[in-house]
Amino acid sequence: MLPRYYFTLIFLLLTVGLAAQSNWQSAVITTSDGEQLVGKIDDRRWGFRIRQLRFRPAGSQEVQRLFIPDLKSFTVANRQYVVQDLTVNSSPRATRELVKPERKSVEQSPKAIMLLLEGPVSLYSYVDEQSNTHFFAQKRGGDITYLEFGRYLLDQEYSKTYYTEPDVFRDQLIDLLRDCPKLELEISRVKYRQEPLIKLFERYYACSNERATYELPRTEGGWSFGIDAGVVRSTPDYGEIAPGAIFFSGLSSTDPAAGAHLTYRFSGLSGDVAVRLGVWYESFEVTKSVPLTEDSSPNIRSSQEYFFNERSIHFQLGPEAILVRSRFPVVLETAAHYHRILDYRESRFNQRIENGMITSTGLAYDFANTNAFSLSFGAGVIIGPGRITLRASATRRVYDTFVLNLYRVGIIGSYEF
Repeated sequence: MLPRYYFTLIFLLLTVGLAAQSNWQSAVITTSDGEQLVGKIDDRRWGFRIRQLRFRPAGSQEVQRLFIPDLKSFTVANRQYVVQDLTVNSSPRATRELVKPERKSVEQSPKAIMLLLEGPVSLYSYVDEQSNTHFFAQKRGGDITYLEFGRYLLDQEYSKTYYTEPDVFRDQLIDLLRDCPKLELEISRVKYRQEPLIKLFERYYACSNERATYELPRTEGGWSFGIDAGVVRSTPDYGEIAPGAIFFSGLSSTDPAAGAHLTYRFSGLSGDVAVRLGVWYESFEVTKSVPLTEDSSPNIRSSQEYFFNERSIHFQLGPEAILVRSRFPVVLETAAHYHRILDYRESRFNQRIENGMITSTGLAYDFANTNAFSLSFGAGVIIGPGRITLRASATRRVYDTFVLNLYRVGIIGSYEF
């Protein structure tokens, strides 16, 4: 039975996590019919194309799904989105997937584009399902213009790839911002990225002594709470063992495990980086029997027996980062683990059964409330509020007569509330 203070710690983790949830953000929606809806939107893990909104009307707990083609605009947590039928360059940008210019492709559909700056010429952004960012500009009172960007293959030679990035978006910017000629040199060098473009537009506003009437709010950091469950394969391996001692190899056991975690995600441009604090409970048992044929006879059966059982609570702390932003983002993680070993039993012995009588010789170990440390590494895929992670860890424990290396590999499913 777990000690009382472990239950207390897990309870605190649960209650703090629940209190820290902030996925539902205040929102105002305008439908394509002009109807205005007020309530909250679950904006969890928005980092790519938004296809639908999970909306909860004010004063109700009912969750509705609103599809982007049915909307005109919406504001969530002071971030403003405009919905329009727009065309973007859908040609791949990853070096290994580049195509020749004549194979350029486009994609047209209703898109929710996010307002970055509002002023004489406003700037918007949109991230597609391949994690490519696209930018749009709009003169005050005018139509929205796609700032076209593409990367195309020129040649491939051995391990080198040669490509080109036409200056189409820079030519568009020179035309849009032509009443500030001193920016031409800066436009010719500007990168197709959010921060450089925002700075360029702010300098353009300064040309006419204007300021942005809206700026994208800085993303706030925050806590989220989740639960974890999965299966873990535990493999004990003896790096050192006393001379003449009974030795076993090929040991392993696959068992269920469960836990909970708190995640703090940083704000601003560091929003893809987080720190994760977790509690994880594991219990596993490994048994093995190896027959000894030299002593065997009709009345005698000899074998070497192995038994290993452990129950432990792991306290985990470490960083994680979203490596690939897409419809299913890829996340990498690492953590340091403090193991509170609640119960550890191990036996290695020779067993002889002769005419029904059992004789055993060997060693038995029994530890409780001991400590251990380990490191883990993992990679996972985020699917909505859920996540599947492949995690591996290793720990080295030194005892009086042997050294135990304990390896764990698990598939973990997580859900964040």
